[in-house]
Amino acid sequence: MKSVCLPNSEGKTVEEAKEILRKNNLHYNISGNKESVLGQLPAAGFYVPEKSIVTLYTDFDEDVSLVEVPDLVGKSLESAKDKLNEIGLNYMQQDSKNQENNKERAIITKQTPEAGRKVKPGSVIKLEFVYSSDTHIN
Repeated sequence: MKSVCLPNSEGKTVEEAKEILRKNNLHYNISGNKESVLGQLPAAGFYVPEKSIVTLYTDFDEDVSLVEVPDLVGKSLESAKDKLNEIGLNYMQQDSKNQENNKERAIITKQTPEAGRKVKPGSVIKLEFVYSSDTHIN
């Protein structure tokens, strides 16, 4: 999957920010109901996979409901990505071997932050993995 450098949405109107994110093949959540973007998570300049979710904050006074980080250790990389996307979290994968053709055999060995922690929607979960020769992966 292609990585995208996150554009800066701060100071833009919500509509401008949404259009910029769409053009970069990114999804978004809006937190707050003001007209201008005050902040974003992940931050501008950070690289994320296409179709990642960027949370645009228009108001820092409201309570942001947190998301619990799921336990992904032992899961396939694809299963972990699907789960994170489903609950509004982003991921960064760390692969020391960079074997793009074997991604379907990648098994999560470590995640940061750990399972059970509460994080803001749009936060990035770092996934570390190894390649398995087992064809029956979760």
